[in-house]
Amino acid sequence: MKRSVILTAALLAVLVCGTTWSVVDETKAENRVFWRLDFKHTGLHYVRVGGQLVAYTTYQVTNNTGVDRMFFPIFRVTTDTEQVTYAMSNPAALREIQAKHRTRFLDIDEMSGTIKAGETRVGAAIFYKLDPEADHVKVEISGLTDAYRYLDEQARTGHQRRIYVVQWYRPGDAIGRDADPVETKFDDWIWRSTGIAATAPEE
Repeated sequence: MKRSVILTAALLAVLVCGTTWSVVDETKAENRVFWRLDFKHTGLHYVRVGGQLVAYTTYQVTNNTGVDRMFFPIFRVTTDTEQVTYAMSNPAALREIQAKHRTRFLDIDEMSGTIKAGETRVGAAIFYKLDPEADHVKVEISGLTDAYRYLDEQARTGHQRRIYVVQWYRPGDAIGRDADPVETKFDDWIWRSTGIAATAPEE
């Protein structure tokens, strides 16, 4: 338990400093070394698009691994209202976000592909029809690392992947939601078992 706490603290410290590091499988059955892209977000925000309130976050991804990497991000969103949705391309919302922040952001399709060594990309993850009644929003980001492990190393069972998780909390009702403060409750790496579907939501 003590070793796990120390490792978690070390990983968080490296993330804050923005330096290059390699994830090593915590089971230590094999000395696996993995790559990871550095990730930073700016919290949960809202913007009005044609009278509709749209939720999003802006973020940056930096490749400090020393070689070019393929990056295909998936932002899977769940809420306390039992909604499951994803970040999707939304040109109209992206224009409003860029005007609001006076910054050019890439949408999720433009963020995907090869990120060259040393390159930083800045994007906007726009959450598809996020429930305006939701107070707790959890986002799981896949594609930032190739780290994996087995729960049972000898049997090679219980396959898990490393993902980044952010949990936001916004108290209040649906009225004036874009003006309400949002608190980050959790912001760190976790292991998640594979097999969770990552399909796009239906219209």
